[in-house]
Amino acid sequence: MRMVRRLPLRRRIMLLVAGGLGATLVLVALAGSGVIVQTTERVLQERLVMARLSAANLDERLTASVQRLDGISAAFSWDPASSGLSAEATRVLRASAVPGMFSGGFVVADRNGRVHWPTIGAKTIDLPPAVLAGRPFISDLLREGPSARPVVMMWVPVRDARGAVTGGLAGVIDLRTDVLTDLIRPLALGRTGHAVIVDAQGVVLAGTEAHEVFTRGDHPDFFGTLIREQRADVAHTPEIVDGRTKEHHVMAFVPLETGRWGLGFGQAEWEVFLHEHHLRWRLLWLGLVVLAIGLLAAWWDAGVIARPLLRLTASARAIAAGDLDTPVRAESGYELGLLAATMESMRASLARSREQAQQLAVLEERERIAHDLHDSIVQSLYGISLALEHAQHLVPSRPSTAASTIGRSIDAVTGVIQDIRAFVAGLHPHDGAGSLGEALERVVREFRLNTLLPVDLVVHGSPPDLPIEDRMHLQLLVREALANAARHGGASRVRVRVGVDGDLMRLTVADDGRGFDPAATSGDGLGLRTMVARAGRLGGTCTVHSAPGQGAVVEVAIPMHPSREVAR
Repeated sequence: MRMVRRLPLRRRIMLLVAGGLGATLVLVALAGSGVIVQTTERVLQERLVMARLSAANLDERLTASVQRLDGISAAFSWDPASSGLSAEATRVLRASAVPGMFSGGFVVADRNGRVHWPTIGAKTIDLPPAVLAGRPFISDLLREGPSARPVVMMWVPVRDARGAVTGGLAGVIDLRTDVLTDLIRPLALGRTGHAVIVDAQGVVLAGTEAHEVFTRGDHPDFFGTLIREQRADVAHTPEIVDGRTKEHHVMAFVPLETGRWGLGFGQAEWEVFLHEHHLRWRLLWLGLVVLAIGLLAAWWDAGVIARPLLRLTASARAIAAGDLDTPVRAESGYELGLLAATMESMRASLARSREQAQQLAVLEERERIAHDLHDSIVQSLYGISLALEHAQHLVPSRPSTAASTIGRSIDAVTGVIQDIRAFVAGLHPHDGAGSLGEALERVVREFRLNTLLPVDLVVHGSPPDLPIEDRMHLQLLVREALANAARHGGASRVRVRVGVDGDLMRLTVADDGRGFDPAATSGDGLGLRTMVARAGRLGGTCTVHSAPGQGAVVEVAIPMHPSREVAR
């Protein structure tokens, strides 16, 4: 830290700006990462929603096919034990053989599995138990006939006139056609997207990639687990090709409500999260550009701020020391320019006031002006000088606070100018309006702002209203006591108390500074003399109690009488 403090102001500003920008960019990166994580999760959930919607659509198509079979089976009553397949049933089956889902035709079998359509008695088939129980049933992958044609059979029960199950009617879906693939083709997104329909064994019945069809696909473990658990999920899963992991995909899977099938679709991770990947790089480049611009701006701005501030601080010290002949240099920039112009106006006003004061012939008037200048304007200038010094130290670490301090200094300088103009006109400063408590609060507040010392103001009871002249004397007396505590006493805290004690109004200003030996003090200082003189003008006394290392207490006692109070 000492090494940093020894660096020139510009380098310190650069170092602090770089650290601040770096910390800000880290926070932005963390926030951006959180947004990217949320976006990633949202993308995964959107994929699962798409899978659910597509599965619902597929369920509707399968349900419609089952209902179609139910409609065909309801068109005839059939008792194979009595008359076999009737002519009406044959006519209905022939009329229903139109292109569509059941491109493989229809199969009619009795309870014993004898096939009555398309060739009566040509073969037997195992009728699913669900059909015998009166429920529809959708099979897994089957191989039919000598050519081992891949098919899926969708069964519904066939009933006689009494409603008893006498056999089953099956619609045959020829998997060599694209009737199922066309239902999931819209899910094959981008360059790497693919979609599949799998049966209860995890075998791909239809898919947008031909090499997966009638196999366990590129994601066998993922599909197998979710088929067994009948659970929908979206996850990152490896793509297995020839027994090896090729790349990772984002896969979504939803089991169907109709039958024991499931629908899955996915895409390569790099393609799914391409936008998020680009966003990361954009954030990185943006951070580097912002850092570079910030450092360049800090390098330029540090010189713009530091040099004029040093010059203005030197001018304020010179004016506070009494040098009213050296003009204050004009500065560029709004705040610094306004402060420089205000200080120059103040310097010129002070110079004119000094010239007028020197021309006064009456010693009493000259003494009054000297006392008032010492108690009001010089103390304000000293406070402004302290505030500007503090602002100078704040510029590297807290420029916004420094700007605020400079702004307050400008206001204080403006107030000093108004006081000076009042002195030029031969009047007292303008801040004597209001009650005694309000007047003292203004003095304390100005002292806090200029010196940053903590000051406590305690008002006991309700002090009587005083004439403006009396309030002004008490204000200036308190201002001088506070200035002595800060300038000579080195105090870290000051307490001001005011209240009425019988026929006396007591005012005390106590500090915790280094203190002094009153007996060893000549008492010729202008500050002490003016405090005693002001108390005397009010018919009271001013006593200073102090000892080395024990701070100092200024105690003022003013007698109260009806002529001193004003009507409320």
